[in-house]
Amino acid sequence: SECVEQGADIQACQRGMQSLLKAPVSTCPISFQSLRFDGRFEFYQRTGVRECWINSFPRFFEANVVCCYLRRSGPPGPLLLSGPDGSFSTREHPFYGSSDLTNDFLLQKLCCAVGRCAQFHSKRPVPKPAPLRIRFARFWGDPHLTTLDGKSYTFNGLGEYLLLQTNDGTSGITVHGRTTL
Repeated sequence: SECVEQGADIQACQRGMQSLLKAPVSTCPISFQSLRFDGRFEFYQRTGVRECWINSFPRFFEANVVCCYLRRSGPPGPLLLSGPDGSFSTREHPFYGSSDLTNDFLLQKLCCAVGRCAQFHSKRPVPKPAPLRIRFARFWGDPHLTTLDGKSYTFNGLGEYLLLQTNDGTSGITVHGRTTL
């Protein structure tokens, strides 16, 4: 009876995998501490031993990513990369209004339970862990500047200056500086 059930689960895993298009590999912050400073992700799901986050801005026909971290009594811990609770790249996103991402989670559990995690990850690759790169700019003294790309300057000009400007098409920031005598 148990063998028959496992055989049916293996067949269900194989049927589910046949309908999936392969997702490109994506990246996840290497730890939950890094994730907190990375504005590209939002909370998605908390179950059992994991807490999962998904990229905030869906990318149609590209890699979206589900980043899952080990749950413990304090804040979540390290990125889970393998097994039935591991992170995965996907083509789905809740923004699309479909339940396909839920199906990805269920298929992951089913395939891994019958020893077919590798088959699941052939279509839903494990994301690459990426360390967080935070860049700082600073200003001090008469004035000394260090730019976001790490270059240092001493600037003694008078007037009003554009210090930083960025715009990604939907949002941006502009920082002005003024020096006086």
